[in-house]
Amino acid sequence: MKYFLIFVQFGLNYAFFSQEIKKIDDLKINDIENYSDYSVFDSLILNKRLIFLGESGHSGQEYNLAKYKIIRYLHEKHNFNVVIFESGMADCFHGNNLKNQNDSLWLLKHSIYSIWSSKPTLMLMDYMIQNNMKIGGFDYQNSSMGSTNSEFLKMIKTLDSSLINETYQNDVIFSNYIATTVFDVNLSPSKLDSIKTLSRLLIGNYTKLHNLITNQNDITLAYYSKIISNKLFLLNNFENRKKLYALRDSVMSNNIKWFYDSLYPNEKIIVWGANDHIAKERSNFSTNYYAGSIFPERIKNDSYYIGFYAYSGEMYNYSEGNFKIVTPHKKSLEGRLHTYFDNNNDVFIDLSTILNSKTLKWVNKETMAYVWGRVPVFIVPKKYYDGIILINNLSIKHF
Repeated sequence: MKYFLIFVQFGLNYAFFSQEIKKIDDLKINDIENYSDYSVFDSLILNKRLIFLGESGHSGQEYNLAKYKIIRYLHEKHNFNVVIFESGMADCFHGNNLKNQNDSLWLLKHSIYSIWSSKPTLMLMDYMIQNNMKIGGFDYQNSSMGSTNSEFLKMIKTLDSSLINETYQNDVIFSNYIATTVFDVNLSPSKLDSIKTLSRLLIGNYTKLHNLITNQNDITLAYYSKIISNKLFLLNNFENRKKLYALRDSVMSNNIKWFYDSLYPNEKIIVWGANDHIAKERSNFSTNYYAGSIFPERIKNDSYYIGFYAYSGEMYNYSEGNFKIVTPHKKSLEGRLHTYFDNNNDVFIDLSTILNSKTLKWVNKETMAYVWGRVPVFIVPKKYYDGIILINNLSIKHF
């Protein structure tokens, strides 16, 4: 009996330590046609309609390249046909509607934020045009060049043309004001008064349009209505930046839910945004980051969340330009994953199926991870994400 119990205990210990971990030891992101190990994703996302692709900071060339390759795989193998970005809803609506009349560079510049202007995202836009994939944006802010975010008004042909023209002209001016003052926290009184006057005019214009469109049984009009709702949110809150950004994730979450439930109820959707916006647990970096965490359980259960982190390299932001990623602490998420894989490859690991693993116990505990490659926060990785991609070395290559 004694020996039998020892044998059973040995078997349990072996099972505990020998669990097969679903992972990819080398994503081979520079070999675009090589998907030899990507079948790991197949069982993980088999019954999922939403795939979230995050990033610990914007502008990373390798983040964009890894996402491009994964999006291609998800489209070709699993029929994901929609990509919605952390970018302006109005901008991406306009880009999507005219993408087949223009080239990939036009689509890149007339839809998503310029922080993602790179060769990989240009390739993605070209791929989406060639394969007639749909692009959308789930942010209320303006994300592209010129008057793009106002162009949707020209497509509302069944309504009062004079109201449309007046709204369009005012919206272009207001958008230019916002674009040039986004980082200016000390606006002159005269400039602020001008913006306030313009915003009041636009609130009146958009409220009239919204009343004409709302509750009509037409999905295109419903899209216009949703864009206008986002416009009204910005117009009503632009003076109070603190409130505007505190509520941003609530609006973005609602927008994603609308894409999922109403606009594309029968489509599989990929969501592209920052880790702290898309994570399934409320962010510890700031109380303002929580879009992915407030979905109803039915949507969470239909989703697979992937966080993207970098072990070394550079990141970029508008106020500073390029800056170095800090050397990760050895017990940080980045440090532990780098040690676990014991190589300098770009890698993927699934967290959702990890039950017992001596070397991966930390995924169920508070662990340091870096926001923007240098701000340490503590998260429980498995509560935040279903999977993690670690890029070994991140570079910035805008064009």
